[in-house]
Amino acid sequence: MWKLLGAFPSSWRWQRASTKTACCLAQTFRTTAFRLNQPSSKQPTSQARRDERFFLRTLSTYSNNEGKRGLPTLEALPASGNYTLIIYLESPSRIAVPSRGGSWLRKGYYAYTGSAVGKGAVSLRQRVARHLRKKKTKHWHIDHLLTCRKAKVTALVACTSVINKECKINKAIQNIQGATIPINGFGASDCRHDCRSHLAYFGEDDIYEAVIDAYGRLSRKVSVVRVV
Repeated sequence: MWKLLGAFPSSWRWQRASTKTACCLAQTFRTTAFRLNQPSSKQPTSQARRDERFFLRTLSTYSNNEGKRGLPTLEALPASGNYTLIIYLESPSRIAVPSRGGSWLRKGYYAYTGSAVGKGAVSLRQRVARHLRKKKTKHWHIDHLLTCRKAKVTALVACTSVINKECKINKAIQNIQGATIPINGFGASDCRHDCRSHLAYFGEDDIYEAVIDAYGRLSRKVSVVRVV
């Protein structure tokens, strides 16, 4: 290349070099200005996503009239993941939980958080369907509350996950203003993160939106089912 340039006068070579440099600088400036004026194509960071409530909400309803034919399915829910039941207790009631003794629960709204990351019979949809049935064998702590005549599941919130985020979501919900622990150790027999309980009490105020918001801070896609 240098041999080729040597065939031209030196003054002409420097002039051409200066012109080429100026063109390159102008092109660089135009490219930079264009990029600055364009909206960013990068996805928002996890922090920005949480701050902007950047999540998709899928809403459906479920009729809980047992014995009625043609009940809607729970297809709106993920096959596996984490969930929270929003339960309304119509009046003060006493429930007996194995290893916890009898406890009186006050009237109002409760949130119970669980998980189901299996398939088939142990999938999240099957787990929730079991929770919604009144007639069942009492196996878990939550069964003793859900089989109470005064207890009604009003809604449930869930998110897809192949790993168990139950405790992380549970702590986020218990950080909602007004949350208290009604029974120590409830639903936390096999908890590995020292949760005091997986059941929280919120008084007479419906916590539907607050629970959805808590999920939205931890997941991009949230499924919501209203039980009617």
